[in-house]
Amino acid sequence: MKDMNYQRITPDSVQQRAEAFATKAKEAGDLRWDFSAASISDLDHEVRSIVPTEANGSHAAITYACYLGETIARNLDWKWCMLDGDIMLIKNGVYANPLGNVWRRIHDGPSLMDFYRDCELMGQVTDGRSPLGLGSAPSRDYRDRVGKWLIRESIRRGSKQSNKGRQAAVDQLLNSFAEVVRTAELTNTPPHEIGKLIVKTMASE
Repeated sequence: MKDMNYQRITPDSVQQRAEAFATKAKEAGDLRWDFSAASISDLDHEVRSIVPTEANGSHAAITYACYLGETIARNLDWKWCMLDGDIMLIKNGVYANPLGNVWRRIHDGPSLMDFYRDCELMGQVTDGRSPLGLGSAPSRDYRDRVGKWLIRESIRRGSKQSNKGRQAAVDQLLNSFAEVVRTAELTNTPPHEIGKLIVKTMASE
């Protein structure tokens, strides 16, 4: 996603870019871009029209991602933030990546409406447990990456468990938080960030 040059974008400029896009479209008679959830279906169609080989650094792709994220921010109360130099959304300690999801959609990834709905569900998480109805488990690769972070964190905190015992404990945690981890994967949340949420949740119980 660095190819889309979004390291140059800030939370303020994202909002300005999304607003400028909607205003310019309205002045041209295109009234679809009103920051409503319904407008995401139209956005998905526009994103799918971008030729993948021309998407690298595409002004349209970045603008559409700004609009997607700003629509989520306004309707679902997520906030723009910077994470390791990248522009992201955050709510309840969980990160979502609109620019990453636009890039994935250009390359035949999940629909932007699916991403919007996942953000809506994930935004309801207040204690690390996701609401019911998210369905399937995360991919093995993403689950393993979260698990490796949890193991490293356990060692860093001075755990006296054996390697086998530590792995079993992490597996149990990942099973308990399967829906949260799955949604985090869909929203492009970095594995270490969902790991931090799990640790924070367990510490509060």
